[in-house]
Amino acid sequence: MVNGDTVTLGGTPSGTVASAAVGAVKAVTVSGYTLGGASASNYSLPNQPTGVNVAITAKVLTISGVSATNRVYDGTTAVALTGGSLVGVVNGDTVTLGGTATGTVASAAVGTGKAVTVAGYTLGGGDALNYSVTQPTGVNVDITKGTPTLTGFALSDTSINIGDAAPTITAPTSVSTGAITYSSSDTSVATVSGSTITVVGPGSATITASQVADANYNAPTPVTASLTVVNTGTVTTVLTGFNLDNHKVSGNGTTRTVRIVAPTSNQPLSPSPIVYSLVPSTAGSINGSTVTLTAPCRIYATQAPATGYTGGNASIGLSWTLTTDSEVISNP
Repeated sequence: MVNGDTVTLGGTPSGTVASAAVGAVKAVTVSGYTLGGASASNYSLPNQPTGVNVAITAKVLTISGVSATNRVYDGTTAVALTGGSLVGVVNGDTVTLGGTATGTVASAAVGTGKAVTVAGYTLGGGDALNYSVTQPTGVNVDITKGTPTLTGFALSDTSINIGDAAPTITAPTSVSTGAITYSSSDTSVATVSGSTITVVGPGSATITASQVADANYNAPTPVTASLTVVNTGTVTTVLTGFNLDNHKVSGNGTTRTVRIVAPTSNQPLSPSPIVYSLVPSTAGSINGSTVTLTAPCRIYATQAPATGYTGGNASIGLSWTLTTDSEVISNP
């Protein structure tokens, strides 16, 4: 431009690329520059700028409408996803939402509004290379308590006779960690302590296994087993362990004192009382578990019949010489 001339660059410049596709160094065709000013007619602009390049990066799309399906506790961290549509696709482009979307929570535990991490969405379609996608955020899910099933509960015997060994319990299995307890519908037939059944008398009872809820499971439906106790005959009452305390006597002169160790009986929880007596009866007296003796004798423990049981007895024979204190008793 000649010194002193007034020439300005004007017009409406524009740049275009050969395609709209993404590219790191895309050549730009420039046009639209013109000359202005008082001396413009003395000049020409034969060429538009060249060597201009541009980088076109992928457009970031978002996904809307994704939700997680609420479910009951199953011990896993996976959750199902539904819905989802792309936001931001340029009009006329063909871009589809695809992939294998997954949702996970940080822990499998029960909870409300648990944050879900979404992954796996991809793009498809003819123009997919010109876009990228952001995985959805802000997705939440409710995981509620499950309800387990008690299985495998059983009794070793469901019908027994008075005097038979009590049935044992096979504990039910459950996915829950809640405590399992047992109960009897009729404690006059059988009682349950812990997991041990004690037979009381004839009749029928339902033994029930129940489980309390834990952090991830509700209490399941209790399960039952039937127990029938019959009296088909008479069981012999057996007294065991009848003895004297230390097998010693105390006293001097013509009087001796001993203490009874009570026997145990195989009669049920409501047995007949055990009664003590001396033979001969003139050999002394009995007060509770204390026996005062003036002569050698035999002490009898006797139990009357109970339902389904005969009576029973046990005895201890006592003899000593009336010379020293604390003699050892003989039991002929």
